[in-house]
Amino acid sequence: MNTGVNTGEGRRRGGHSAAGGRTGVALSLVVALAHAGRGLLNDCTVLAHRLDEELTGSLTAPEQETLRRVPGVLGAEAGLPTDD
Repeated sequence: MNTGVNTGEGRRRGGHSAAGGRTGVALSLVVALAHAGRGLLNDCTVLAHRLDEELTGSLTAPEQETLRRVPGVLGAEAGLPTDD
């Protein structure tokens, strides 16, 4: 009797999903997006460091440290978890 519920039995028998064997296709797409995401993350990291230097480069070391602590203090006051 077909109840319309995906029990996952197809994957155990032959490596295919009940949705027509597309499990491998979806996995490939996720891996491709993850790979593209890693490149994008690297690009964003470089841009963030440039922006950080542009915005804080003229500050003294103590001023920079104070500025770096501000988001954590505001987050803690708002009840957000902190890295303390």
